[in-house]
Amino acid sequence: MFTLNLPSKTFLLGEYLVLHDGPALVLNTEPCFQLQCAPGNSALNNIHPQSPAGKFYSAHQDLFTDWQLTFTDPHQNKGGLGASSAQFAALYLLQKLFSGNIRQPQQTDINIFMQTLNIPHLLKTYQKYAWDQQGYPPSGADVVSQLYGGITYFAKSENMIESLVWPFQDLSFCLLRTGKKLATHEHLTSLNNLETETLDQIVQQGSIALVQANANAFCAAINAYAEALQVQNLVAEHTQQILNDLQHWPEVKAVKGCGALGADIVLAICAGDTKALKEKFRTANYDVVTCSQAATLGINIDEA
Repeated sequence: MFTLNLPSKTFLLGEYLVLHDGPALVLNTEPCFQLQCAPGNSALNNIHPQSPAGKFYSAHQDLFTDWQLTFTDPHQNKGGLGASSAQFAALYLLQKLFSGNIRQPQQTDINIFMQTLNIPHLLKTYQKYAWDQQGYPPSGADVVSQLYGGITYFAKSENMIESLVWPFQDLSFCLLRTGKKLATHEHLTSLNNLETETLDQIVQQGSIALVQANANAFCAAINAYAEALQVQNLVAEHTQQILNDLQHWPEVKAVKGCGALGADIVLAICAGDTKALKEKFRTANYDVVTCSQAATLGINIDEA
């Protein structure tokens, strides 16, 4: 028996732009999703059969014979942090391992998988099972980030992936649930006429600021991206209300909605003690996912 761990993901910058193969910065955080793999009667638990992972499992079911696979979502299906993409990433890895007759993998096997990972094949496979040919296909940036971990810079058009760290000692990232959920795949079917040049420039500026540990420039990029999304009517009304509120908090240096319409998760980059920040958010009735200065590792394994 063994367990695969994959981090939660949040777009710092680049949602929508990735649909045009543009760059993105994706933050990976705890708590982690888990796929427990145990010998026994064949079963896939807590993964919907019509999800991308469920369809992938059905197509490769002969490889998973005599294995009980159980997915655990630490967010209890509240959405917005990459449960579906984590499911697919875990099963994609498992299929590769089992195809190579590796039935009791160790971390070294995971490391070899990552070193030899064929990103174009991964993305093509993901779109095969995640896209119904309506609207934009999903970018797969979230799947890539949960495999690589840290703060993943992913630029498909440049064939570039880099795993970065949070460099700002005086700033923390706080993730807040809005209490609303959006079906991303349904949203993408009705999306059109994106203006991407401004978004691309902001992501590039934000990425440079992150690498250079320029806090002011990074916060400016986060705020600029939030404004650019609002200009294109790509921010849910309930999310915009939260952004308007948090912009008045002295601790908050940057704030934006994350993912499709920013509907599920709000990112607040804050100065101050993380414990005090959590308490203030909770006192104001915000549902805090995390306040931290540390991004989380990509896919890894707990061996029995």
